[in-house]
Amino acid sequence: MNASFYLTAIVLALIAGCGLRAGGGGSGVEPRPAGDVVAQGSLTGLNGSTVTGAVTVYVETGGTALTLRLEGLSISPSENTFLMTAEVTGAADYTTTLRYVSGNANYTTGIYSPNSVTRVLIESLSRAPPREVASAALTAPRAGTSRSGILPTP
Repeated sequence: MNASFYLTAIVLALIAGCGLRAGGGGSGVEPRPAGDVVAQGSLTGLNGSTVTGAVTVYVETGGTALTLRLEGLSISPSENTFLMTAEVTGAADYTTTLRYVSGNANYTTGIYSPNSVTRVLIESLSRAPPREVASAALTAPRAGTSRSGILPTP
């Protein structure tokens, strides 16, 4: 992990400690991004947290920018602040706060192909020290899947 990750974690922990929300509330209803699926995986709960959902990485149509999508997300117990880190090969890790604790949300990463996201980690910053609540190992989609990466192609 790099220094910016720890600085972000400290700032968000301070915000959470003051009783302010810094992301991680409500339910997202964002549509799937346009583009092709380049990696995907399922979230698994850690440290007593119940987490469901999928992580999908899209490369934008006609470009090389990567978008992370959390789909069908549900985190229990729901807390004030969650931090998501995407581990990237060939570039710096991408870190952001979650906008929602349930539903669907897209995150524009600023990462470009051919770099790839290999793992996503979600941490709760509502308590000190931060606690890992979910992770997903990402792999390339299997041959014969649609652009959504979910349904078989005809």
